[in-house]
Amino acid sequence: MEKFLETVRNLTKKDPKTIVERTLKGVEEFGELAEAVLSSEKVSACAHKNLGQKEVVEEGVDVLLVTFSVIFQANPNINLQDLEALMLEKCNKWQRYINK
Repeated sequence: MEKFLETVRNLTKKDPKTIVERTLKGVEEFGELAEAVLSSEKVSACAHKNLGQKEVVEEGVDVLLVTFSVIFQANPNINLQDLEALMLEKCNKWQRYINK
């Protein structure tokens, strides 16, 4: 995972998109993920596209890529330990919500 995140950080530095453009790209990617899920679940409006779990995973990865890129653009110096700590903090918050 560390190699992946460093690769995303380096690509983010090279990509000229603004943070607004990058965030909007994330919205687009999330829409593609939603379409893949709807198709894989055979929801009537999207069932004809015949997308499956493979496409759901691929679109999910695209969402992750752009999300991490937004994070690295917002804070190019965030270290991986701080990022992991923040992610675990958010997981703990999620866990507390589930336990209610």
